[in-house]
Amino acid sequence: MGAAVGPARAYPEIDTDALLNARGKQAFAEIGAQCIAQFTVGQAFRRMRDYTTVPQLLGVPAVQRVIAENTMGRFKPGSPLYVYQACSTSWRSRRRWTSSCAHTARRAFPCSTAGSRSATT
Repeated sequence: MGAAVGPARAYPEIDTDALLNARGKQAFAEIGAQCIAQFTVGQAFRRMRDYTTVPQLLGVPAVQRVIAENTMGRFKPGSPLYVYQACSTSWRSRRRWTSSCAHTARRAFPCSTAGSRSATT
């Protein structure tokens, strides 16, 4: 469900009011107000069919169009891209980050609206 909230907000043609049942609407609202560290714990191992009014959400034409439009590799970038992914949201020196990355990636940090998080390793 977490992966559906962003596209549903960006593409109003995905009519979530028609596609989601009461449980789905509640989960959609909760997930929309949380960060990934919060909703992944509560939403793990859930099935989309438990939240929807349709038997196969990926079979809905509007959903298929949005997925097709956002499929990676569909377009070639017109300029070079720098792709970066970190294991930790904490600012650290490279040496310290490298040594603690595997440990830190397994921890769930509480969300902060200011964007700063603190942790001890």
